[in-house]
Amino acid sequence: MSQVFGDDWAHGQARASRWGHAGPSIIVGVLASMAVLAMVPVQYPTGGRQLLSLSFIVLLLVTFAEMRKHDRGLCERCAADFPLNPAQAAETYSRRLATVHLMADKRVAVRFLVALLVACLLPIFAPGPLHTPAMILWLASLASLIYVVQSGVTHRRLQPWCPQCGHQGGSDNVHTPEPMPLDSRS
Repeated sequence: MSQVFGDDWAHGQARASRWGHAGPSIIVGVLASMAVLAMVPVQYPTGGRQLLSLSFIVLLLVTFAEMRKHDRGLCERCAADFPLNPAQAAETYSRRLATVHLMADKRVAVRFLVALLVACLLPIFAPGPLHTPAMILWLASLASLIYVVQSGVTHRRLQPWCPQCGHQGGSDNVHTPEPMPLDSRS
């Protein structure tokens, strides 16, 4: 991955950019715009629809890269967004936290992405009478992707209190081994 983004992206000091901070909102906005533009009849100039689609794809990819950079750094805005009662919030959003852990399984994530790809291609290749059900399936897949993105945001805020992450949040219940005494002759 560092060959694509350069060594600074993988090993350099992380930076918390504004673009990366707003990344989930940008992704949700792009997905919602795609859904609206698919549902509302719009007259595009020649090549306009393809240019808009390509622009959306580029914006999604660049935003994803900026989000990854953002997640590797310290963001004061994100720290300020921590809930006042994080343990209760983690309990309230337990489904979102479980969704993130489910998507962390590579097999599940690959199946989800394949299902998304199929759902995106269905409206293009569906015959006339099946076009409306294919569009509904595509819109449902966009909604599920939005839910996964929002679940990731919730998990980043509540990770120290996530019951599935274990005791990574500084809990007193963490067992640390006793240090071995050194030999007095050394």
